[in-house]
Amino acid sequence: MERISIIIATYKRSQQLARCLHSIDAAVKPREAIEVIVVDDGGDMNENDRPVFSHLPVKWLRLDRNLGQPGAQSAGASQARGEILAFLDDDAIIDKNWVTAISNYFENNPGIDVVVGQIKAMSLDHILARTRQQIYNHRHLRYT
Repeated sequence: MERISIIIATYKRSQQLARCLHSIDAAVKPREAIEVIVVDDGGDMNENDRPVFSHLPVKWLRLDRNLGQPGAQSAGASQARGEILAFLDDDAIIDKNWVTAISNYFENNPGIDVVVGQIKAMSLDHILARTRQQIYNHRHLRYT
């Protein structure tokens, strides 16, 4: 059985999704029991757009219409087999220890039901990105 189900909702962003999946592939250790569920939220992704990995188990779920991120995440969660559900945005690049850290945290803290990670912008060159990062930082401090 999978320990962690990583659920990624995407909509017409195959390049960002490919970078996200490659970061997961690079981070997953050989014995980590994970599955990745990519939910194409009413987009136009076909099989040729899907990156192929030799050892990263990716399950593709295509929705007929766009349900938005919450709907797509719920659809992915309904297909998940893992004990832990981890949600990622399609433009996320994960740290190499992200999967292991999640697994270890839940194992060492059995009374915990939810974990929120810190979000870091790829670039702070634009005022919108800087403002958004301030909001993420404030929210992260409140939840930790």
